[in-house]
Amino acid sequence: MRIASEAKVTHFNVTGLTEHLPLMLQALSAHLRRSKAHPSVIRRLTTAGQVQLRRASVRLDEAAEVAARRVLYGASHPASRGVTDASLGAISYENAQAFHERFHGARNAILLVAGAFDGGEVEQVVRETFSAWDAGPERPPPSVARVEGHAAHIMVIDPGAEQVTIRLVFPVADDVDPASPELVALLARKVARRIRERLGAAYSQSADVNEDAIGRQVEVIVHVDPACAGEALRSLRADLAELRKSEAVIAGLPLARRRLAERLLTGSMSSASLAGLLRWGIVARGRPEHAVDLYRDLQAVTDGAVAKAAARILDPSREIVIVRGPRESAVGALHSAGLDDFETVK
Repeated sequence: MRIASEAKVTHFNVTGLTEHLPLMLQALSAHLRRSKAHPSVIRRLTTAGQVQLRRASVRLDEAAEVAARRVLYGASHPASRGVTDASLGAISYENAQAFHERFHGARNAILLVAGAFDGGEVEQVVRETFSAWDAGPERPPPSVARVEGHAAHIMVIDPGAEQVTIRLVFPVADDVDPASPELVALLARKVARRIRERLGAAYSQSADVNEDAIGRQVEVIVHVDPACAGEALRSLRADLAELRKSEAVIAGLPLARRRLAERLLTGSMSSASLAGLLRWGIVARGRPEHAVDLYRDLQAVTDGAVAKAAARILDPSREIVIVRGPRESAVGALHSAGLDDFETVK
């Protein structure tokens, strides 16, 4: 079993042979229902977290995230406080127990089963395995909404960095259909790849939809040589500006649809992404038995809807630009892109 925490979601992933599916579901159910842990485990974990946070790279990662969340949610939102040595030290055994009881209930869970199996048999096993699982309390909606935003420019000074990381974050409005951001991210990934082709000095690039407790964001990230950071930032923003045009979106959609369909049908899409698509309603016709239902709903999204979503999502008036690297390179990149007003994190 692999456990990972991403944004405000905890993922429990179990992989095995189809014939062992009942055993896997039983193990997962038993783990989720078990809330007792020795207090020494909590102390050991919080101490390890404090040690990890003292590493410069981890501290800078957290500081950059907090700066971005302040733009997305406002300074008063709990997510904008970030993780500190003091906040880790304040975690107690009682805190951990209360968190488990509040959030690890059936009402707050999404169960995804992917593979070659009989849907009816799996449904019966799920009902038998999870029937005794406590539903847990009703979870109230977030009390603080996303700030309907403004552009922000953030420089993270990392003196020891060998590369400059450029990260563009675009908040997704709540009323945008769930498939469009995934398609826009795939189109943006193709745009990001052009940086390597154009400059020959980009190490890696990515574009994905990330989701937290409040909403979703399309994020585009490239890692480049410090010497070409300014040109990379200018090129990336210019290419994304072109992507806001309907004709550019529609031209790239056939390949983007095929890539997303492949990810759905082959299971290469993460459980977090699948859970997000389910949560945001991409499956409109009842309970899906297989990923092919997701594929059909993906095909139902019109080109015009995606083009409209791209124009809204990639709106420069709500763009968050984060440049991380040595001071001289980061400052130069922001200035060369005409972004002279920025917050400094160090």
